[in-house]
Amino acid sequence: ANAMFKQFKFDPIGSASFGQVHEAYLKTGQKVAVKIQRPEIQAIVARDIFLMKVFAKVLDAFMFSSNKLTNSVNEFEMWTNEELDYVKEAEYTQEFYNKTKNQYNRIKAPRVYGKFTSKRIITQEFIEGFTIAKYLQARRNKDKSFLARAKKQGFSEKKVANKLLLDGMKQVYLEGIYHADLHPANIIFSGKRGLYYIDFGIS
Repeated sequence: ANAMFKQFKFDPIGSASFGQVHEAYLKTGQKVAVKIQRPEIQAIVARDIFLMKVFAKVLDAFMFSSNKLTNSVNEFEMWTNEELDYVKEAEYTQEFYNKTKNQYNRIKAPRVYGKFTSKRIITQEFIEGFTIAKYLQARRNKDKSFLARAKKQGFSEKKVANKLLLDGMKQVYLEGIYHADLHPANIIFSGKRGLYYIDFGIS
């Protein structure tokens, strides 16, 4: 890590589906988020999918239906293998970044640093802020301190909900590229910079 980065913090700041995220700094001083795939995760996923296929074939043998469970498992396998390839994720993220970076009032994506990205590592711009998941948790816990800070930064539930709805419709109906794993932990509110999508493993 020292050969690639000016500073690399080994304690993870977050977790993803198949990896964990670390804060780091490039030699240029740029702050980045580095997602690293967990060891042996590909073998673990392959084993689990194998068991799913066996189970699906047994059930399909007793089900007289045109909707076969095996087909669903095969599709799940395709999506999962794509999500395990961080080069693919980097391509999707960069494509979304290029499409939205100069558009006013759009939900954007972080810039990808291809030089520091591989099949099991993806390095991208560090987006300061908090996830929508963290906000919702604070709301459930009635964390007045966090909610007050969020409001001071310009967070508005109504504005965020409207923006997500309009942006989602634009992705699907106008652009043909969309974030297909959109849940609260994959949306970051970054104050005056607005909203950002992260984790484009499925797109």
